[in-house]
Amino acid sequence: MKQFWQKNKFVLLTFSGWILLLRLVEWLSYRIPVRSGYIGAVPWGNFDGIHYVRIAQAGYVQYTQAFFPVYPLLMRLLGRLLPFSYETLGVGISLTSFLAGLLILHKLLYGKSKQLARNTVLFLLLFPTSFFFHTVYTEGLFFLCVVLVMYFTDRKNFFAAGVIVGIAGAIRIVGVCLAAYVLLEYIREKPKKIPTKDIVGFLFM
Repeated sequence: MKQFWQKNKFVLLTFSGWILLLRLVEWLSYRIPVRSGYIGAVPWGNFDGIHYVRIAQAGYVQYTQAFFPVYPLLMRLLGRLLPFSYETLGVGISLTSFLAGLLILHKLLYGKSKQLARNTVLFLLLFPTSFFFHTVYTEGLFFLCVVLVMYFTDRKNFFAAGVIVGIAGAIRIVGVCLAAYVLLEYIREKPKKIPTKDIVGFLFM
């Protein structure tokens, strides 16, 4: 645990500061008059987040097919295990996924440049729309998938990369674009023989 803290304390501390900043914004938002009807169980579950919550609660209905299934499915599965609202679970999934993605991205870049790794994490958190990683949206979970695809591709584990691409495509439609990245990196390797597990991984994409 001590070793983990030493390697990742920058990510954990900056992420915690980001959370505190958003909590301050949330606290202030309750003191500013807003249109009633947008606020659900948590203020981070508004707009499209409401559709993900309703899919998790009752499944798909007409006109909700634009919202892909992995994220609400996770909310629904966790809802059967934990006594929290779907909005709270959605935020929990988003934050956990985002933090995991930051840790993996930091690890991926740290070997190339310590300063690059830290700057990347810091700029991601300071970006004006980074609050979407805190909402009942797919951004946090999709970010984790993007980072995992980069991580596994960098380590030549193309089976795992292909599986993650398939999952990403079931989170957001642009997830299928990750297949091009994996295939281009695979071509650059110029393999003399394609292992069966790599073929299976590509079939998931």
